[in-house]
Amino acid sequence: MRVTYCRYVSKTGIKCHHMAMKPNHYCQQHINHEAEYQAKREQWQAQDNKRRQQHYDRTKRVRDETKQEQVRFYRSKHWKALRQVVLERDHYLCQYCLAKNRMTSANTVDHIVPYEFNQTKQDDVNNLAVICRQCHYGKSKWEREYYGTGTGNELKHVVEIGNVNLLPDFIDSAETPSDEF
Repeated sequence: MRVTYCRYVSKTGIKCHHMAMKPNHYCQQHINHEAEYQAKREQWQAQDNKRRQQHYDRTKRVRDETKQEQVRFYRSKHWKALRQVVLERDHYLCQYCLAKNRMTSANTVDHIVPYEFNQTKQDDVNNLAVICRQCHYGKSKWEREYYGTGTGNELKHVVEIGNVNLLPDFIDSAETPSDEF
């Protein structure tokens, strides 16, 4: 049984020295303050998550003009409408898994030829496909090696592979992820 000191502090500044049973933060005498404390923690956590996301966007995601343009595109109404069209067209099924005769539901829409490699195909519905998490991981890894996309890489002059049916063999050869997402 794990215990901690009660977090209660009176209006005069006197701390409660009773023990609280974890996962609670207040002793039995002051347990009525637990819900308020948890609500404040959740509010702080939401603000902290937003701050961290903004920092990530500023320092990693939007690292150059191309990435800034990508972020603007993915936040646009146009992309949201395109995404919905593709999800409905593909019936929320991963097209890469279907190419390997597997049925996997998914809700991510992916550029077959990466946006970073060929920006002219950013809103081409024929260059979009639904992809599951595992295939997306493998495809992203393969794209970094083949196209040279991603942080710190330089784009390569290679032939575009725009056919979903040709890509699963490449994706399967990439190391599969553990559930670290």
